[in-house]
Amino acid sequence: MDRPSISVVVVNHNGRRFLDACFSSLRRQTCVPREVLCVDSGSEDDSVSFLKTRFPEVRVLEAENRGFGAACNRGARNATGTFVMFLNEDMYLPDDFLERMLAKYSAIQTRDPRIGALACNQHTYDRKPHPDFPQVLPGNLDPFGFGVPNRNGEPGGAIIPGCPFFLKRELFLQSGGFCENIFLYGDDTDLSWRLVLMGKRNY
Repeated sequence: MDRPSISVVVVNHNGRRFLDACFSSLRRQTCVPREVLCVDSGSEDDSVSFLKTRFPEVRVLEAENRGFGAACNRGARNATGTFVMFLNEDMYLPDDFLERMLAKYSAIQTRDPRIGALACNQHTYDRKPHPDFPQVLPGNLDPFGFGVPNRNGEPGGAIIPGCPFFLKRELFLQSGGFCENIFLYGDDTDLSWRLVLMGKRNY
């Protein structure tokens, strides 16, 4: 049986200095993505020309800068994979990252068919874990609607960060995607909570 396909959507805004590391790491993936899309949100540097020259396999979608969520939504609408994963341009991945995310998703799904989206821990950009850098833990909402860590560390919390955000593309589209009225920050909390309202559990 063929493994499910993954579409990777990278959102970029004037991030030319990060693009080589980001897209080179996607090229090296042991689980080759079905496609890599870059939604460029109104960059004024040479991001677009660089990508088209250095990474011709990447589908570049040029857009007005309407925020992270709007760019993700456009990428997902143009994607064709079973899964979609969203990245910022200033991230780069271990070579087996997509393979491990897909394996983790599949393992969770065997015991919890209600799985919604999957996230992971992040390290600082130089790959050196910082003692004060918080680990990504599933969280919940406080009475004011803000995300708070799930201190007991149990999986299946309500809220996960929006990058990387890995889930089935069909579910993402059914949820309505990221709220485009939120330009930046909080869009991941909003989407996480809507997935919970759909009966899903985020990990």
